[in-house]
Amino acid sequence: LLEKSDQLQRKRFVLFRQNCAEVNQYLSRTFRQLTIDPSADCHLKIDDQTARACFESGVQLYCKHGGSEWKPFKMLSGGQQATVACSLSLSLQKKFPCPLLLCDEIDASLDTHRVENLSRLLRDQNKGRQILLVSLRPQIYEHATTIIGVYQENGSSRVVSLGSKLFQRILQGK
Repeated sequence: LLEKSDQLQRKRFVLFRQNCAEVNQYLSRTFRQLTIDPSADCHLKIDDQTARACFESGVQLYCKHGGSEWKPFKMLSGGQQATVACSLSLSLQKKFPCPLLLCDEIDASLDTHRVENLSRLLRDQNKGRQILLVSLRPQIYEHATTIIGVYQENGSSRVVSLGSKLFQRILQGK
């Protein structure tokens, strides 16, 4: 029984390490696309000496912007953490796709340029999946296929749905 348990733990460790390596490839690429910085990088770090050490110490997330030093996730600013979190989420979706992605104001701490890049990345990853995203940023909803607005009227919630072409005409005053 102990031998079987050790075999399963080793197998889990090998699979975990392989998946982390694949996610790291996506993560580096996605992070660069989101920051538009070819020297930026981000990666997951695991203690891969032994299965026990790996699963006891957990996963660490490190990144660097521009010419800066590698920093652990907890030492980043709020905007940098949001950028890394979006990159990680999109990278995990590439490795382990699901048909529905729910995002609640993931762009709130991002600057305008990163919001535009995020919008493009989400649009590119939209193939075969539905993305439901709550945002107050025009850079996001300008690229949406459908805009759903919720507002209150006479004490009740109302919902309005607009296609992106109609929404663009409204924005342009036509």
